[in-house]
Amino acid sequence: MQKSRKIYETLVQDVAPGHIKSIIAYVAFERRMNNTEKAKDLLFKAFESSLAKGDGRAITYVSMQYARFCVFECNDIERACQIMQTARAKVKSSKVLYLSQINLLKHLHGLGLFQQPEVGGSAKAKKENKVIACFEQALFQSELSKREKADLANAYLEYLRETERSIHVIKQAEVRLRENNLMDLDSSEKEKELEHELASKGTLLGKRARNE
Repeated sequence: MQKSRKIYETLVQDVAPGHIKSIIAYVAFERRMNNTEKAKDLLFKAFESSLAKGDGRAITYVSMQYARFCVFECNDIERACQIMQTARAKVKSSKVLYLSQINLLKHLHGLGLFQQPEVGGSAKAKKENKVIACFEQALFQSELSKREKADLANAYLEYLRETERSIHVIKQAEVRLRENNLMDLDSSEKEKELEHELASKGTLLGKRARNE
């Protein structure tokens, strides 16, 4: 055990310092050894390092590993939510991050691991609904593309239709999405959006968009 731990320590400290997959492998080893505190410390340091570097992909990956660890290993829902909020504040252009967080929050609600206010409750309760808060941050405050936001808008309305008791609230959400041009994105708009994304990446398929 000590020999294996030394190998992991050498790997993350000397051979490949800051390499996320190596750190996560070390975390997995400590979890197998039932060393929860060491695993948590490694995840904390990896998360802080990714934030300091501003590496969006690393922040997305580590934050979700860290948040899930806090939930399922430490039963610390509050800390998990703090981690996700910090990640969202730092990374505003990752659809993967928003979807991962939304799915985890919905899962937590389904398991009853935190008290989720009723969707059709007061304005204050609605504001505190973590699933809705994550959806709305992605839709109205993020730097996602219009096409990505339109996809999330469909998922948002589906969530409301599954959980909301008030038709009025759903209609209000639809109106707000339409006002922000996030509903009924037709095929031509989707194609144009895709062309602009390809153009920004320098692909040949985006030639037409670059010439416009």
